[in-house]
Amino acid sequence: MMAVQYFQFAKNKAERQIHGLTLLHTFVMVLDVFANFLVEEAKSIPGQWRDELHGLGRKIERQMEELKKQVPVDAVTG
Repeated sequence: MMAVQYFQFAKNKAERQIHGLTLLHTFVMVLDVFANFLVEEAKSIPGQWRDELHGLGRKIERQMEELKKQVPVDAVTG
């Protein structure tokens, strides 16, 4: 789930980084929708790509969790 306010301003650097990582994570999730087709059906991309994509998604999630600790509690929306 993603929450966006009409005028969304970051409270600090960590929250600004969370916003950027959220956009990147959304892009990774969209790629993942097509990963099985590209690897198994079309055979246009090696399976390692899908594994690296999943690893990237996990790294982004971990980084966002760490950054949330640096954001004032009232500013965390997710």
